[in-house]
Amino acid sequence: MGCIKYQKEGPLAKVGLNRPEKYNGINMAMFNELIATIEEIAADKTIRAVLLYGEGKGFCSGLDFMEVVQQPKNIPYLMNFSDEKIANKAQQVGYAWTELPVPVIAVLHGPVFGGGFQIAMGADIRIASPCAKLSIMEIKWGLIPDMSITTTLPYVAPLDVIKELMWTGRKVSAEEAKELGLVTFVDEHAMERGLSLAQHICQQSPDAISQSKKMLNEAIQLKHAERLKLEADLQSKVLGKSNQLEAMQANFQKRTANYKDRQ
Repeated sequence: MGCIKYQKEGPLAKVGLNRPEKYNGINMAMFNELIATIEEIAADKTIRAVLLYGEGKGFCSGLDFMEVVQQPKNIPYLMNFSDEKIANKAQQVGYAWTELPVPVIAVLHGPVFGGGFQIAMGADIRIASPCAKLSIMEIKWGLIPDMSITTTLPYVAPLDVIKELMWTGRKVSAEEAKELGLVTFVDEHAMERGLSLAQHICQQSPDAISQSKKMLNEAIQLKHAERLKLEADLQSKVLGKSNQLEAMQANFQKRTANYKDRQ
């Protein structure tokens, strides 16, 4: 079985992140399989809603650094822009959900960290279990979040809230996430509620649902291509530099980081 579990139940598509032994950490295979799955859903006009979830004990713990950085070619591959897409490979796993013509409901539990947080923000609705913990964790590694966060998060939380979470990397509970606007509902039976909502949406006019999603998204978005390019450009000024490498080494060595002055 691959890194993504994909099932169709009538007009409902279920997409499961499927590396439970790694808390669904995102490796190269998951990037590629998730993008391919989203493209398959986009091409299937029988689908009316998507339920996105994580197998095992958490939704997604973020990027699997140890595996991804093993091969030097992986980072350029993920950050490369093609003429066909406005988002690079890393950004597509978060941004491409917003481009789907059907609603995407994310069910969150356990860790929802870093890249996993950004995937979740690409959903239209987020239902969290009380055990969910959310974090924009990239600062821990001396990085900026660059997996489409600028095109999703500003529409669900105030800018000052985003800055505080981004600059501290702290973990917030499901209840606090609800208060901050990061999740739509908190429910002890999150999966059941997400499934019930998805099934209800599937019973509505697919044309009305599709066009209303397009209407709302296009009314509030402005030059997403420029925002996505900005993420990648700014990350290139951070990635692989001395302070970013020091952040990684300090984490692996479980010590306090010793940073150089800002470049």
